[in-house]
Amino acid sequence: MNVFLIFILTINVFVRTKRLIGGTQTEDGEFPYQVSIKLSGEHICGGSILNAKNVLTAAHCVYEEKASSLTMDVGSNHVSYGGTSYNVKFFICHADFNPNYFTHDISLVKPSRPIEFTFKVQPIALNTQYVPSDIDCLTIGWGSINSAEETSDNLQIIRLKTFDTNRCKWQHSFWTIQKVSDANICTYTKYGEGACHGDSGGPLIQNKLQIGIVSWGNPCGINFPDVFTRVSSYIKWIKKFSSYESL
Repeated sequence: MNVFLIFILTINVFVRTKRLIGGTQTEDGEFPYQVSIKLSGEHICGGSILNAKNVLTAAHCVYEEKASSLTMDVGSNHVSYGGTSYNVKFFICHADFNPNYFTHDISLVKPSRPIEFTFKVQPIALNTQYVPSDIDCLTIGWGSINSAEETSDNLQIIRLKTFDTNRCKWQHSFWTIQKVSDANICTYTKYGEGACHGDSGGPLIQNKLQIGIVSWGNPCGINFPDVFTRVSSYIKWIKKFSSYESL
């Protein structure tokens, strides 16, 4: 196997296991829309509450899984305890999602019963406008807090800036088989900060609105922009499928 192919396969492994590096701990109840999606009880991805019957996440988090093996925990800053757990009834991935190129990386996950809202469990509103580059934003997630893959049970926050999409396309074109398009939004701040090893599917937030969904990137803050699904590109899709009660 040649060196380039090994490098590509390594990146693809990291895509599924993205987490945050260079972040800080959040306050209890600070992000009441954050969801931990679990497979057989183990955290695999983040998500965000849209309403009582829909959680938004990345398609690559769930598309190969059985709904009966998934649960969603809400209302806790801790990935290992607290909050309320919901079984998953079914999920809908975008029909054009490509697991090789990570295009249209978006999914709606439906709980088996409506999510009950409390002070620590609330929906997030979606941004419907195109977000340009160099805008302050943030993302949240559980997991590695440094390049040594030390994990944190506490929800982490990292502050970022949106990055020019054309520059993002160019930088990633040399190293990955994944595709950056105008339906993506990229972020970058500095070396040592960014996504790293589990919370794909989590929200990218600007002015309390969700502007993106964590999708993929080179691992662990190594001078490459991270790539998110751009929420404003999928508003019609979200509205259409959020009303589905069954498949």
